[in-house]
Amino acid sequence: MVTFFRHPSFDCVLALAVMLVAMAVAVGYLSSSGSSGNFRRDWFAPAAMMAEGYGLVNPDLTKMKALEAFIAGKTPYWNPAEDHGRIAFKELLGFGRDHANLIRAVALCWYVLGCRWDALITYHALIFALTCGLAYGLCRQAMPKSIALIVTLAFMLSPAHLIMIPEIRDYSKAPFIIGTLFACAFLVRLPRSLPTVFGIAAILGVFVGIGLGFRADMTLCILPVLLTCLCFLPYPWKRSLAVGLLASLLFLVALYAGGRESFHTMWRYGSDTPHNVTGGLYSGFDELMGLQPSYRHDLYNFNDHYIAETATSYYRRVVDPAANPQMMKPEYLNAARQYLFAVWRQRPADLLSRAFASTWKMLETAPTETQEEFGVSILLNRIARFFAHPIIFMAHWGRWVAVLALLCLAAIRIRFGLFVALALLYFCGSPSLQYMPRHFFHLSFATWFFPGLLASLLCGALAPLGHRAPRAALQAALPTWAFWRPPMLRMGVALAAAFLFLLMPWWILGWIQSGKLLAHAKAVNTAPRAPLPYTVETADGREGRLLRAAPLPEPDAAKRAGVSDAYLMAEFAGPPGTFAFIVRYESSLKFSSLEQIIPVELSGAGTTRIYFPVYERTEPARLYRRFLGIELAPETIPFLKGIHTVSNARDFALWPTLLLVPGWEEGPHRLTLAPAGNNYTQLLQHALPGWTQ
Repeated sequence: MVTFFRHPSFDCVLALAVMLVAMAVAVGYLSSSGSSGNFRRDWFAPAAMMAEGYGLVNPDLTKMKALEAFIAGKTPYWNPAEDHGRIAFKELLGFGRDHANLIRAVALCWYVLGCRWDALITYHALIFALTCGLAYGLCRQAMPKSIALIVTLAFMLSPAHLIMIPEIRDYSKAPFIIGTLFACAFLVRLPRSLPTVFGIAAILGVFVGIGLGFRADMTLCILPVLLTCLCFLPYPWKRSLAVGLLASLLFLVALYAGGRESFHTMWRYGSDTPHNVTGGLYSGFDELMGLQPSYRHDLYNFNDHYIAETATSYYRRVVDPAANPQMMKPEYLNAARQYLFAVWRQRPADLLSRAFASTWKMLETAPTETQEEFGVSILLNRIARFFAHPIIFMAHWGRWVAVLALLCLAAIRIRFGLFVALALLYFCGSPSLQYMPRHFFHLSFATWFFPGLLASLLCGALAPLGHRAPRAALQAALPTWAFWRPPMLRMGVALAAAFLFLLMPWWILGWIQSGKLLAHAKAVNTAPRAPLPYTVETADGREGRLLRAAPLPEPDAAKRAGVSDAYLMAEFAGPPGTFAFIVRYESSLKFSSLEQIIPVELSGAGTTRIYFPVYERTEPARLYRRFLGIELAPETIPFLKGIHTVSNARDFALWPTLLLVPGWEEGPHRLTLAPAGNNYTQLLQHALPGWTQ
């Protein structure tokens, strides 16, 4: 019996037990929250058609009223007989093409259990259970069974993790990312036989390829697998290189085999990745990650149309003045790509700062935004109350627990320690592309993994003290340098690697960026400008006064394209204080309003200048919008000294909002980490009434 408990097959038994418990938890959570899938039900109409044997097609819901009611959530099930004779199709939308495997998984569930929304509880429970089972396997690569079970249970019940179960599209990537980490850690931890290495590489390729059909985010897993094969296999370096090259080749071939449909879709229709990454520059994400901007802000609104106007205006100024790329079309994706490349060239240090800040925040647990965004269930409240005190501890000390655990792991096994550190930085830094709960919920695993890792290392170090002979040997060795030298050397190598490959490039890129941005800001600040006339009138149903601007000057090329963009400058002077003004638009689509709130800081001496981009579009008519002017509180209007159009704005590569307070030249020229505390107050107050931070 003791032999069985130590046999690897017992881990399979425990993983299966974990999955059964996870399924029960998922069903209990979904039942208590009354949710069976929240993310855009209308995107799953093709799944209903596939369940009825029509293949991956998009139904015309205007002609199929029963299916339309079901997809809209007005009825709990769909009876295909009600739409008999009215089935019609139209062009397959991007979601159906990009998430083909997810559509198939939902269709299979509906084929077996019937086209009912509550049938998807089975799908949610299965992928949640698979994620938790793979998380246990990942834990077992670094800790004993007992601690691995505790860490897996903590991850399973983490509020940030639980609350995402109903999000059918976003949760579907979790088992693939955790499974990829598990497979990579398995290859790195111990030398494996060649058939095992090659077999895992091939299986992993198919696994990631299939995952691409669930969520395009799985492209993030390709680079870590290749680095694992090429740099971290535990063999002598010549053998490691040869085996790694062949394993990488097998992985890539299997990746194409498993994800061929997804790759063909990307090649034919393009990818909206540049657009999404550009959206990650939204200044609100900086605040959530604990970053302080310098004298500029990017993308005040997290809004697809705002992002598109920013990218296309750059394209018009740099490439083609008459261009008018339409959002999500190939020409727009090219414009967004060029804008993003310009950001990378001009602000490379900021990208690293965002990744570091995201990683730093990931080592906390269960951010409040998840609960605020997706609501609360009775079960989640109980679990949050149970976990409240561990959350408090990890919110304050989790980062340092992770640092200590990584240093101790590197001191014992430097290769594995470097692998864990790089995996942490890569996966926990990637949500900075768009810092939203649906992009980082699965990374709550890191919060609980590192305390478990540190506990395992401490238990391993203290284990010899339970035996008399090893204890005497340990006591004899402790005072000698021979005992400490190898661990200290390995720890020193790990710290040197972090300095050479992370901190030093960050500082060098920061120095380069400072020079570029300082020159850019000086050029903007000294550019010729012309007054923009305006009239003062009462804002529509609002307390402020609208300073309605005259029409923007439009170059001939812009007129032909039906678009116009300009760089404006508002100049303020007055007593010390802060207030805000609002850039106002009228628009044919209310949800695509580009309205933005810009802060104003007055120093009492000198002039504060705020440069901001504005856009106007008349074509196509359905996206019509026009810059109206700026709105100010009546008492702040005297502080405004004028609004100006910057004449040669086409010479400027980027158009962030510049906030130039007197003395701005001496300020920081890149994002900096803010000494801000954690953001769990609302979560803990909800779980523990009367608790204060």
